[in-house]
Amino acid sequence: MSIPVLMQPSYPIQVPDISDFQNYTAQNQRIGINYALVKAANPSVRAVIIKAAEGDWPGYDAKIGQEQAVGFLNVGLPVIPYSFWHDEVPPADQARRLKTAIANWGYTPKQAMVDIEDTDAESCRPPTRILLVSEYPAWCKKAKQLMLLWKNVLDAHAQSLGFAPFWYSGEWYQGWAVWLAGTSFDGTPAMDMSWLSKYKLHCASYTAPWMYLCTGFTMEQTILWQWTSTAPLGVQLTGFPNPGSLDMNYWLKSEAEFNTWIGAAPVVKPPLSLESLDIRIAALEKKAGLA
Repeated sequence: MSIPVLMQPSYPIQVPDISDFQNYTAQNQRIGINYALVKAANPSVRAVIIKAAEGDWPGYDAKIGQEQAVGFLNVGLPVIPYSFWHDEVPPADQARRLKTAIANWGYTPKQAMVDIEDTDAESCRPPTRILLVSEYPAWCKKAKQLMLLWKNVLDAHAQSLGFAPFWYSGEWYQGWAVWLAGTSFDGTPAMDMSWLSKYKLHCASYTAPWMYLCTGFTMEQTILWQWTSTAPLGVQLTGFPNPGSLDMNYWLKSEAEFNTWIGAAPVVKPPLSLESLDIRIAALEKKAGLA
């Protein structure tokens, strides 16, 4: 689903998410990424979001993210690693997996993302989106439980990384749950949501008008907007073998704010390669007496 091209706002900075190029079945697609062309032909693309860890799902190989991170870093394009949360993995364990994956890239990012897509939160979305106060309790009985869980997930990543990651989710997942947790409509005291101000939001919302973003967050908190997961012709990015499968994201703040947020362009010396990383890991293992 996507917003028609004519209805899109114009933002100068794009930060695509290449997660659809990051599984076993997408091998040919990820091999076909022309990293130099992506950088040269798409001046609006100023960084790329790459999955670095995903619970314990066997369909994801962290080496794929490493391979792609190396490719983009070597052409001077910043990469933003992210962790896709799975509820069967304790928050602290998943945070450690993300930190380990990032270390294998040979790059220290200034930003990282936690992707929280909890289907339990679907019940928090009113079917008609009509704001009938009398129906709020029926919409979401678990909002406060979800918020406590998600807080623990984000806090664990912040502690492991040493900085607060930003939070990705869709308005259909967490928007209503975030808002309802801070109310007493379910007959219990409103949850203290002041912790939320620590985390910026990357909101996926494919519904026109575009201003319908994630309920419960302020526009000040919302830094990125994913407007489609199926990029239409006319706005597809050059350099990807199947650009229609990219998750397309706009930066919602100013150029100056982006430059401060992302930091300086990556300087990779010597140039990273999978081979050099393997050699480095082998040397560390030998020094530690593991090889």
